[in-house]
Amino acid sequence: MPYTDTTTAYTDVQAGNIDVAGVPVARQTQASADFGDRLYTFEAAGISYLGLPLWDARYSDVRVRQAISMAIDRDTINDVIYGGLFTPATALTPAVEAGTPEGICAEYCEYDPEGAKALLEEAGGFDGTIDIYFPGGSGLDELYTAIANQLRQNLGVDAVATPSTDWAEFADKRTAGDIAGPFFSRWGALYPSQQNTLRAFYVEGGGCPNCIPYYEPEVTDLIAAADAEVDADAAAEAYAAVQERILEDFPAPPLFFETYSYVVSDRVAELPTSAVGNPTYTQVVLAEGA
Repeated sequence: MPYTDTTTAYTDVQAGNIDVAGVPVARQTQASADFGDRLYTFEAAGISYLGLPLWDARYSDVRVRQAISMAIDRDTINDVIYGGLFTPATALTPAVEAGTPEGICAEYCEYDPEGAKALLEEAGGFDGTIDIYFPGGSGLDELYTAIANQLRQNLGVDAVATPSTDWAEFADKRTAGDIAGPFFSRWGALYPSQQNTLRAFYVEGGGCPNCIPYYEPEVTDLIAAADAEVDADAAAEAYAAVQERILEDFPAPPLFFETYSYVVSDRVAELPTSAVGNPTYTQVVLAEGA
């Protein structure tokens, strides 16, 4: 059955009304206590970003975008909200994807509030409110409220987090570019390869309509060249060159390498997963007597 609120699905598993549900962000820290060994976690080919409205001139200076990234304390958010389950992003593709260059984004992805404020001042400051928009009902309120609070405290700007009514409203506004501030942006790769993630985010029509509106012909060409490499080491070097080029423009801050977590009812004995961390429902093992 479809759910417009992920927390409702979670509580329905607790009640035995359904058998499998993803764990919403708001329940990450308590899921182990709620479900014990009926909580499954899988390293995933998912990555989240704070998308930025590059159509808005206030975000046109790369120093503004870098400052926003440096003002976000990913480690604290990970500990407090995700219970340490995620990994703060240090590259533009998930660590689980072969060849992801470790630490390539360290300069601007690490928390540096003093450096962030100085960089924003160097760029001329920020006019108006940073209004972060995210899909309501997805359990993301605590995450984006925390980011807004950190931007307000560390950059000295007005910042708020505003949920949509539901996913459909968010998707419609994001696709239309009808968003006045940063926004939810993530991709879970369909196969564990940098190719899939980089194409989704950085090639127009690559499959992720809620991702970053940053499409540079040079980046597209570099991705195509990397895709054509047949040697694994040569491909890794080529994709690293893609990431280096993107980071010159720093279109949006990567946030977290994701771990997918699911809870199951007592009718499920085993929940297998695919290579990218999604449940393989056709291979679910039922408990005896279920």
